[in-house]
Amino acid sequence: MEKIYIGDLYFSYIQFFINDRKYRKDVGETTEVHFNQGFVRLPHSIKVNTIREFGVASLEVYPGVYQPLRDYSRVIAVPLHVESGEILFEDPDNAGLIEDFISISPGHYRVVIAQQDLFPELDETEVDGHIEAIDVFLNCLKNRSPIARFWFAMIA
Repeated sequence: MEKIYIGDLYFSYIQFFINDRKYRKDVGETTEVHFNQGFVRLPHSIKVNTIREFGVASLEVYPGVYQPLRDYSRVIAVPLHVESGEILFEDPDNAGLIEDFISISPGHYRVVIAQQDLFPELDETEVDGHIEAIDVFLNCLKNRSPIARFWFAMIA
């Protein structure tokens, strides 16, 4: 499967953000309900819980529908409306500092975030390098709007 991005994703406070470039400050507040479901969703941004509290993940981004590539610990699907044609993955500590945008077509997307804990038996402080693998699948819905605000699903 073709990748459109490969890189390191730093995360902290058990989260990272996926933002439309135009709305990168629009990440929303986390409630207990949001924390338990694993994400906060706004029309142009997603705040995703990580499996670990802090660390570095290997990030791979794919166009199209979700395909299981590993033994994932958690998989969620969330809608995202991209107006600017560019998205960004950020961690709370560096929000606003990173300029490594990924170009995609403007439109409505079903974003599937699949996460794997690479060293479940180790503490974060014992791992030097990637502690999680995060695969993101961007399925463009051909500019159709999601059916409802609550259009999401736990896949695994």
